[in-house]
Amino acid sequence: MISTEQEDFWKNEFGDNYTDRNNEDLIKNNINFFEKILKNISVNSIFEIGCNRGLNLKAIKEINNNILLNGLEINKYAYDILKELNICDKLYNDTIFNFTPFPL
Repeated sequence: MISTEQEDFWKNEFGDNYTDRNNEDLIKNNINFFEKILKNISVNSIFEIGCNRGLNLKAIKEINNNILLNGLEINKYAYDILKELNICDKLYNDTIFNFTPFPL
């Protein structure tokens, strides 16, 4: 498998530190943001690429528990945090270049 410089950057220490900086303190802003977006549209499922520790997905889940959530995260540390939330139907720890899409 070939890995790009940017992928290596996010997979390692920088990605871990980014995950720690983006903690639960930010969730209120995410809820406010997604409430405005989801207010006028009908959505059955969301697939987030680069979902980190899941702050966007967690906010969406709090707004509408019926939306099917899925994610792809390259950083194992962030992926493990999101996986423990148990809010995603499908969650992948991989690079976008290796990812094989599934039907939503």
